[in-house]
Parts: sequence; C-alpha cells; structure tokens
Amino acid sequence: MSNRLNGKTAVITGGAKGLGRSIAEKFYEEGCEIIICDILSSEAHKVAENLKGKSFELDVSDSRQVSSIFNDINNLYHFIERGLFYFGPTWNHSLDWVSSNYDETYNLSKLKSHGLNEFGKEVISICQDNNVLVDVSHIGEKSFWDIASISTKPFIASHSSVYNLCPHFRNLKDDQIEAIKKSKGLIGLNPYPFFIDKSFKERESKERNKYLDELNSIERKYSNKTSQWIAKQHFLQKKLADICPSIEVFVDHIEYVINQIGIDYVGIGSDYDGLDCLPNKWNDWCIEY
Repeated sequence: MSNRLNGKTAVITGGAKGLGRSIAEKFYEEGCEIIICDILSSEAHKVAENLKGKSFELDVSDSRQVSSIFNDINNLYHFIERGLFYFGPTWNHSLDWVSSNYDETYNLSKLKSHGLNEFGKEVISICQDNNVLVDVSHIGEKSFWDIASISTKPFIASHSSVYNLCPHFRNLKDDQIEAIKKSKGLIGLNPYPFFIDKSFKERESKERNKYLDELNSIERKYSNKTSQWIAKQHFLQKKLADICPSIEVFVDHIEYVINQIGIDYVGIGSDYDGLDCLPNKWNDWCIEY
C-alpha cells in the first residue's frame, strides 16, 4: 500500500461487482475512501462494508436518480471537499444540464439541454478549478465541444474508440481526438466489439436471435431493465466468443490514434461493469505485451 490516494474519495458506479469492485478494492488499498453506487444494493453494501466505505442504491439508467445527486452545486462541493478527483457527467442517459451521446443520437427532440446549459458550464468549471478530472466518453458531441470550449485543464475519454474506423455514437471523431490532445488529456481506447468493428452488430443480432427463448426467460425473471441487461450479457458471453472480432481490429484503433496524435495521449479503457465479450486472442495479446 502506497497511500497515493490518501485523503481522496472515489464515487464508483457499478462498484458491486466485476471491474468496478476491483477498482474500488485497488483504490482502497491506495488509501482512498470508497463510496459504492449500484443498483445491486445488498452486494454494494457488502463491498462498501469490507472497504470501510459507504454505499447507495443507484440505477444509473434512471437519470432522475443521478440528477438528484449532481443537480445541486452544494452536492458537488460536498464530494469535492471529500476528495472527488474524477467526474463523468453522464452515462447513456442525459441529465437536465448535459446531453449524452446516446440521447443526442436517438432522443434529440426530447432533451432538456442540448449540450451544456449554464448550470452545466458552472459544474465543469468548478470541477476543473478544483482539479477534478472530467471524462467525456459518454457525453454527446455538442456537450463535448461545450466542455472543450471552456476547459482550462486536461480532460479525458476513458473508454471510447475511433469513429472513423467504426461509426458508433460512443466513438470519437478526428477533430475530437485532436481536441483531447490539445487539452493534454488522454484517450482510453475501448475493446468492446460494438465500438471497434462496424460489422459486429449484424453478426451479434443473428447470434442473439438463436437464443430468444432463453433471453425472454431472463426478462421475465428480472423486473428491472438494468438487471435484465446484466443477466443477458452474462448469458451471451460464451455464445458470442466465436463471432467477436480479432485483436488486430482493436490494434487498428490504437495505431490510428497514435498516428494522429502520438502515443503519449493513448491508453486502454473499458466499462466498470465489464464487457459481454472481448476480441479474440485478447488474453494472449495481454500476456505478450
């Protein structure tokens, strides 16, 4: 234990299981105070208890629950005073003051704010004034440029890939990649097959249709949509292994960004709740490098 994070507080969504739990445990080892936010309240409580932290039941797919935490500047200062050092403004669903890339793509007419409103700009400014790292991976393109235009500190995209190679709304266009370099930030390229291989969605859909009865049974078992999604992903994990793209497809994204802005701005990222499948030869590649 190096206590590098002594005096800091990490609010980890999806921290009850998987990668989120592993991150929470590692941060705790480094001296960080842990707050677990997860829809799996009992599991979150156990993890938080083991790490001498706190837990809250939170469904990140419910924008109202998320908004209730960060729609008040006083709440933001509350977390900053307790060591908040990293902040992703949205998940897939927008808040009242910032739009997500999912909603900018599919629900534009329903948005309360397309991009950042004045409250949103204040949130980002306060974060950067207090050295809180802002993550733009889930925010929409309009929100991205609103943040880029007011940023005075580096910002990151922790788990996105290259739009020009795979035109998914979660990926970064060339000018966004350049903007992150200009801020002296970092891009964590994401090996999720949907984000690296534009033909994977069609293959995955055909494979998924083979198991409709099993997937419908999972839906009947769980009433909450997030729980349904997690259970389905676990079920499909082994089923999709044979149709996942090769590791070389992911390497193409890494090399693309390195060639555009240099290796100093490139990392590898993922979702806290893990991925339903990874590129083929992933384990061999990780061991080699």
